[in-house]
Amino acid sequence: MHSPAPKDFNCVGMSDVSKAFMVLVHIPVQNRLPQRESFVVGCATREEAEAKIRSLYPPELGVGLFALALSALETEALELSEGEIRRW
Repeated sequence: MHSPAPKDFNCVGMSDVSKAFMVLVHIPVQNRLPQRESFVVGCATREEAEAKIRSLYPPELGVGLFALALSALETEALELSEGEIRRW
């Protein structure tokens, strides 16, 4: 079974960011292990990254999130724009 498709997301902004986060998403599935998805988000804080990803899913899914800051080298290599979200 595939996970529900999140709402559309787009790149916002024009310049590369100096901070980015990997956000892991756990989607509960009745009587089964949770499904997992992952994203990278170009933004300044962990809270902002989690909020951006949480907004992609309906609240009734009750998704769990874990955000991890990427290193400066990883962030630079991704060339993310401010507010950009990419599936990982």
